Amino acid sequence: MRISYISPLIIAAAFVGACGRDAKNNNQVQQPAAQSPTAQSPAAQSSAAQGSLAMDIHKAIIAVTGYDASAVEVTIFTGQLAVNISNSKLLESDRAARKTEAAKISAATVKVLESGAAVNSIRAMQINYLSRAQASKPRVVDAIDFRKSPQGKFLMDIS
Repeated sequence: MRISYISPLIIAAAFVGACGRDAKNNNQVQQPAAQSPTAQSPAAQSSAAQGSLAMDIHKAIIAVTGYDASAVEVTIFTGQLAVNISNSKLLESDRAARKTEAAKISAATVKVLESGAAVNSIRAMQINYLSRAQASKPRVVDAIDFRKSPQGKFLMDIS
């Protein structure tokens, strides 16, 4: 199972922490006092919440599709959610069958998003069907996109 989220704030904090310099002005930055082990920065809390959300979405997708946990990857980044399905049973099927399954995945994902505050932060969703051989780079067989409408509903992009 691969679940990931990379916050731009974490990347900036890592840069400052690694070299002790301000990324914008290249000035020396005074390091903050160490926090207690239980305290977390807002960026770390946000990242932890996104990771938890990605795990909840991952579980919902597995429940609705029946795929093995290692075949499903969920990534959340800047208002977008990507779901990669590796070596799906539908790779050899037609696009209509993959669209039907993608709609089920989208509905399960929206249900998880609506259970928390994250429903407002995600504006687009992409379901990718990948063919992944043992030693080769994955090949995208199909990608189905969903966009959030002005009414707040995720609709399949037909363009």
